[in-house]
Parts: sequence; structure tokens; C-alpha cells
Amino acid sequence: MRGDLAQTSLEALLHWAGRDKKTGLLGLEEGSARYALSFVAGRLVECCRQGAAASEREHGRGSGEMVRLLRVPLGWRSGRFVFQSKALDPAAPAGIDPEWILAQVRSAGLPQVQAAQPLPAAAPATETHSVLALRVAETVTRRDYRLPVVSAAALRVGQLSRDPRASLAHAAEAISGDSALSAAVLRCANSAWNSRGRRIDSIPMAVARLGFRTLLGLAMSVCLHSKKLREPRLRAAQADLSRHSLSVALFSRHLAVQFRLDDEQAFLCGLMHDMGKAVLMGITDNLLRDLARKGRPAEAQVLGDLDSLLFQHHCEVGRVLCAKWELPEAVGQTVAYHHEPERAESNQALVAVVALANTLLNFLERGEPLPEARLLARTAAARILGIGPDRAEGLGEAAAQFLQQSRELAA
Repeated sequence: MRGDLAQTSLEALLHWAGRDKKTGLLGLEEGSARYALSFVAGRLVECCRQGAAASEREHGRGSGEMVRLLRVPLGWRSGRFVFQSKALDPAAPAGIDPEWILAQVRSAGLPQVQAAQPLPAAAPATETHSVLALRVAETVTRRDYRLPVVSAAALRVGQLSRDPRASLAHAAEAISGDSALSAAVLRCANSAWNSRGRRIDSIPMAVARLGFRTLLGLAMSVCLHSKKLREPRLRAAQADLSRHSLSVALFSRHLAVQFRLDDEQAFLCGLMHDMGKAVLMGITDNLLRDLARKGRPAEAQVLGDLDSLLFQHHCEVGRVLCAKWELPEAVGQTVAYHHEPERAESNQALVAVVALANTLLNFLERGEPLPEARLLARTAAARILGIGPDRAEGLGEAAAQFLQQSRELAA
């Protein structure tokens, strides 16, 4: 896997390597400066700044040395990366959790990045690319893919949400003609999160309860996940993505209320934050059918590593879809920067809310222990929102409640 740090930051790569328990070598290049990071089962075991000769190279194996070496590349906003997978060596050292490294570097503060010292060109990295992974990357680069079509009902809801003279009655009329959207609106209006003790069985009452921007998010979400995928693994991933997006939306709305932000806008941003993944699933499904026709079925390993394939390109594809659908600026910023909210150019607090919700729910969905409160408080999202260790303590319990609600809604 390879790409640009401007699109996938080193911080996001460290999260990915730790989350997916990757074993291999991550190479970084910015100008003539090069670093190499070795991972074993998701843990960082060595960091190396490459120089002209072995005597000029800096190696870090201890936690303090790796923290020192990583401070410079973590500040890079451009450059290239390549990850080479390796077979797991049972005798390799256990290493250090990348999350711990990130927390230490953040707590010390990132330095001003200065011009890198000239270093000789390193030998070009070699990597065995799967046919499918290469085809997905080429398709995304050329933008040679079809974006999901907005239904007439969703288009109408979008128009009404931008019209200050529009009424919710107009929205109810538009939604009533779309059975899939009507069902989603009724489920959402009757959820435990929205329920006020009285069951709703009419679209006008559901619309009045939800509000315009929540309706817009639901309408776009129905369009986004309506494509029927052929590959069983992709269908399962599509259902997981739909549930994840809803749980992030619900939790983001809850957090927005706590921090006195626009809760409807937070719901919309949370629902759309991974929209690029939905498009990528459609691209992958089409390419799999293409390869099968040519007698070149994709390797099982690729579908087994689907999360990594989607992660690599989803922000880029999501930005394209945001522009195509003319979604609000806050959604575009969230789609682009929910893995690095400190880079958001506007609506930074909203982006941070979604980033925080996304992080916690990812841990819960994978069945992993949540980060300690002191580490969670050091994330970029927590710093933007002013969350200290005390306030971070109760976030996991709230996240679990909204995860359960999203599962009930999707059932």
C-alpha cells in the first residue's frame, strides 16, 4: 500500500497499523528525508531515520528514542508513504502501542518542521500489489467511477433545507412518495433517542419531530446505501458501515448538545463522515465482477483486508461526493478531516465531535478496550473540545448506549 501524506497522515497510518495489528515496514519520504517504522502485530518495534551511511543513521527501539525520532515526521503535511507487509515473526519483540507513542508526542507538542537534511536516495521499495488493490487505486485516481444517484425525494429535501421559506409540510409531502426513505424516517423518529413516550405512525408527525437537517442526513444515507452489492463480504460490510454511521451520528448529536454546538448539523456530519467508503464498496464490487469475467478472481487476502483498502481512499472519494451532492461545508470538512480534526479549516469543533465519536465507537465495534481517559484527553479531538481526563472518563459508557441504539434501529 502506498500514497500521499497529504491525503493519509502519518497519525492516521499509525492508528491503522495498531488497529489492524499490521506486521511490516512503513516507509516515509518527504523531500530527501526518509524514515522507516517497523511494526509487529500492530506494535511499533523500531523507528529509523535513514542517513548516508550506517554510522549516520538514527535508530530508536526504546519508547523515549522512538518518541524523539517521530516528532519530526508527525509534523509533515506532505510526502509519500509505502507500507510493505511481512510475515509475522513470533520471536520479534512486543513493541509499543502506537496510541501511546502518539499521546506522548502530542503531550510534548509538535515542533516547527524545518527543512530536512539532504540524504541520498534510498533504494526503491518493492511491494507485491494485488490486482484488485491496484485497480481500485487507479479507478480512484482517474475518478473513473459513478457516484450514487440522489433520489427525487432526497433532492427535494435538500432544496427545502436551503429555503428559509420552506415548511416541514413540504418535506413530509416529498418523503411520503419514497417508501425506503419513509421507513427510515419513521424508524428514526420512534427510536429511543428521539422517543418522547408517544409512538409516531405518520410521516408529517415524524418530520415535525426530526427537523430539516436530520431529514437531509437520512435522505442522503438512504441514497448512499441503496446500491445492491453482489459480493457477500461487501454486503456484510455495507450493513456494518450503515450501522456505524448511524451510531456515530447519534453519539455526535449527543456530544454536540454537551458542547453547545448545532446538534442537527452534528447528526448530519456523523451520518456522512464515512460516505466515501460506501462509494468504494460499489467500485470494488464492480471490479470484482470485471475480474471474474476475465478469469482473474481476486485473492481472498484482499477481501480479508477490505478495511485497509477502504480506509486508504475513503476521504478522497468522500470529498468528491460532497461536492457533487452540494452538501454543507461542515459535512465536507468532516468527511475530509475526521481522522485529523486539527487540520479542519472551518467547523473544527463539529469535526472534532465526529472524530471523537468515531474513535470511541470503532474501539467498541471491534470489541477492544477503550483508551484510558488520560490518553483520550490527549487526542486532537479532545484538545479542540477542551476535554480533560475527568470528562473523558464517562464517554465510553455513553458511546456504548448509542451503539446499542443504532443496532436496534438497523434491526
